[in-house]
Amino acid sequence: MKRSLFLLSIVFALAFSAKAQQIPNYNSAPEAKEKAKQKLQEIKERIKTPEDFYKQALLYSDDPGSNRNNGCYDSIKRGEFVPEFEKVALSLKPGEISDVFETKYGFHIMLLRTKRENDFDVCHILVIPTY
Repeated sequence: MKRSLFLLSIVFALAFSAKAQQIPNYNSAPEAKEKAKQKLQEIKERIKTPEDFYKQALLYSDDPGSNRNNGCYDSIKRGEFVPEFEKVALSLKPGEISDVFETKYGFHIMLLRTKRENDFDVCHILVIPTY
């Protein structure tokens, strides 16, 4: 079980990397993007503790690689994820939750769990604007 989750997270990390393609059903219409941002803002307002964040990720994240793992990725090395994602992660203090931000995959909020010299652990919630 742990091995299959580990392999799934590796596959998604590769898909989420800077080399990945745009998600096919991503709707770039302004109304869809605004709806996704609003949904994340409402989710963020319900979060008071890390445990709340994990529950919200399980319920609402569109990220198939992390939503069943409380929205978490561990030991992310610099350069593994898209630059916008890493920039936000590295700007946070441990325990801090980001504002809503956009990548080519959709809109996110992020909780930085741990930041080390060469890697970091984060949890995030992704909402993809859809048609």
